[in-house]
Amino acid sequence: MTHEACCIRATSGRCEQPRTVCCRLIQDTDLSEHRPTEDRGNPVSETRGSADTKIAMMRAAYEAWPDLDTYLREFRDDAVWHSPFAGDVSGKQAIRAYLSKGLLSVEEWIFEIHDIVGNEEHTVVLGRNDVRFTNGQILRGLLSAEVFHVDDEGLARDVWSIFDTDRWRKALAGTG
Repeated sequence: MTHEACCIRATSGRCEQPRTVCCRLIQDTDLSEHRPTEDRGNPVSETRGSADTKIAMMRAAYEAWPDLDTYLREFRDDAVWHSPFAGDVSGKQAIRAYLSKGLLSVEEWIFEIHDIVGNEEHTVVLGRNDVRFTNGQILRGLLSAEVFHVDDEGLARDVWSIFDTDRWRKALAGTG
């Protein structure tokens, strides 16, 4: 596969200097299959929540990580997690099972919020991950971006997680 590095300059209230968050984009992927799914029937309020409210909701979810009860409170029952490892995981309960299984290989996970940005339709969480796996491997400074397509109430409909999957796989395999 051909990869192209892209960088997003972002600042946070805690940082004096801008940080560069890098991700890899696969150039030869048909992106049409990664469009947000249609509204799957969940009722939404008649008034749009503000971007600030949606950002605050997501900040609370990430500050509680890896507490899945708090984290998943910000997901619709019919949400879809577009996983770089498992493909599409549909439904809040299936997402809970997927994340729970992944957390079994983690002894400690510290997620530092770098910034959260959003508008009426999307919330993006930029972060830094320090992970100690149960196999003794330590992954420091893994930058990530989670993109949430949110409904009118700020609940996640679709989620894309972008990070260096090769580093993660190597750490899990004990070769990182």
